[in-house]
Amino acid sequence: EFLTMSSTPVHHASTQTDNSLSQLPPLGIATDGTITTTTVKRRRKASIKKAKDASSSTSNAPSNDTSLIEDETTTTTTTTVHHKQHSRLSKFLRYKRFWFIALIFISIFAALYQPIEEAASQTREKYVDPFVEKISLPNFAVSLEMGRELREKGFKKKHPVVMVPGFITSALEVWEGLDCAQESNSRSQVWGGFSMMKRILTDKSCWLKHMMLHPESGLDPEGVRIRGGEGIKSVDYFISGYYVFAPVVDNLAMLGYDVNSLHVATYDWRLSFHNMEQRDRHFTRLKLKIESMRIIEDQKVVVLCHSLGAVQFYYFMQWMKHTQPNGEQWFNDNIESYVDIAGPLLGVPKAISALLSGEMRDTAQFGAFQKYILNPFFTLEQRAALFRSWNSNLEMMVKGNSNLWRDLVLFDQEYHIPQNVTAENLKEFLGINTDEHVKAKLANIDLSYRTDFSSSDYNSSDRSHWSNPLASQLPEAPDMKVYCLYGFGKSTETGYYYKPAENVTGMVKYEMDFSKVSVNDSLSFGVFSGDGDGTVPLVSLGYPCAKLWRKKSHNPAQLKVVTREYKHEPLPIWEDVRGGTLSSDHVDILNNRNTIRDVIYIATGNGDQLEDQILSEVGKFPDLE
Repeated sequence: EFLTMSSTPVHHASTQTDNSLSQLPPLGIATDGTITTTTVKRRRKASIKKAKDASSSTSNAPSNDTSLIEDETTTTTTTTVHHKQHSRLSKFLRYKRFWFIALIFISIFAALYQPIEEAASQTREKYVDPFVEKISLPNFAVSLEMGRELREKGFKKKHPVVMVPGFITSALEVWEGLDCAQESNSRSQVWGGFSMMKRILTDKSCWLKHMMLHPESGLDPEGVRIRGGEGIKSVDYFISGYYVFAPVVDNLAMLGYDVNSLHVATYDWRLSFHNMEQRDRHFTRLKLKIESMRIIEDQKVVVLCHSLGAVQFYYFMQWMKHTQPNGEQWFNDNIESYVDIAGPLLGVPKAISALLSGEMRDTAQFGAFQKYILNPFFTLEQRAALFRSWNSNLEMMVKGNSNLWRDLVLFDQEYHIPQNVTAENLKEFLGINTDEHVKAKLANIDLSYRTDFSSSDYNSSDRSHWSNPLASQLPEAPDMKVYCLYGFGKSTETGYYYKPAENVTGMVKYEMDFSKVSVNDSLSFGVFSGDGDGTVPLVSLGYPCAKLWRKKSHNPAQLKVVTREYKHEPLPIWEDVRGGTLSSDHVDILNNRNTIRDVIYIATGNGDQLEDQILSEVGKFPDLE
């Protein structure tokens, strides 16, 4: 937005004189739209010598040199204007996602001018392969400072570690593909790495056919088998140079960890949690792997979960509790700690916008240019269809009520839509305005809150509760510990302005209203923002750990729960594109020196030294009774 001066006259504050510079307010912009400009004028000391000219000797001036010191004058001018703090463009450019997205779309549009559909293989060999082979992202530095420092202090490997990655941050491989996929049987990556870019550049429609799940079954379509990549290499870097778990792995390696004591429980993150077990026996394999590591290493296991992985492991705890013999005792015998790093335990609003229109803040920042930049390549309908087929989005649906969440979807009165969308009517709204298969699956997910788990109307073995900490309980395993590590202090999407969609089919009924902005930056491009880690709002990150699990109703065995918050304090982008070792962004937190320190303390058996570190306002969220 541009600076727009008020039509009223500008009023200037009176000039004041004050010799104390320490009392001066800083130059800045107040949150109410008032600009305060402080100007300080100081005259340096001037030495005045007595004139030696005989003709001026008649004055009574002293014969020796004197120094004239003038008072420091402070002038404060206050001007009220109506504008936003930063221009949209400058604000947009500050997001590192812009540069990542820009790189991909520059490549895509360059490819659009080639005859891809007619001669895909020739195009790949002639244009794409040489181009992609020469591309590499900057080698973002992984800090080994904390691992080195704690090793010198005597810290060493103790507990084996199982890492559970998050949403879209681990590789997916093609084990069987359609005829359009030239590398259908080579186990090349359809998600992650530059192999993904090759597929998108050469045949977008073919890539979509492989990435989309069957709308009814939520599994692979006929003729396609996509599976999660295996091993640490599938999660350490998303694309060459763009680290995910690499900082954690490399720092633990300095303490003596290797492939024998460090395991990654990869999975197909598109699936619902239920289908992960039905198709891939993911939870059965995870259970057996933890048991084998506990036996081989003769130590209980630390489970390190990031993002969606934290929600998935919570579901695993309910699955063990209700389907396996002595399931709760199993956690007491095998699990040292459940470590949740940036887990969206109460969901994320962007799951709503992704299902509703295939949009989120990352796309909304293109504003009106979205129709020229994104839509020609991936239309709203294509994006919405893709996201609706990924049932993991439903596992991240917002949970709770309006005591925790603001209105999630808003409409202007001119559209005559009866009411805004809240946490209470969210399922009904999405069921009406998405697809029938989404409505059917939403019916099997409990988004509510309860305190009475003994009532006759509650069936704890009903898996609709299992991914919702508000409607289920931690296992009765008093020796197991819970650690919640997350960032705060970064603008995070919390709600959206929508309007009836234009020039699209009935699949997408509403689209974001990019014209909606506010002067205090809480609303920009139709997206409301609040505190969080840039992806997950603070309430979802911290409420279960800082408040819910301190109650016996949801933590009946009173497991020790420790909350560790890290304020987002990134370096300027010209010093470190990822923000450096004090960035607490949703993904970059895995390279945060304080996160690495706490993970090392827990893995090496020193977790008891960690106490609550609550720096945000998470404690101000109301109790749900």
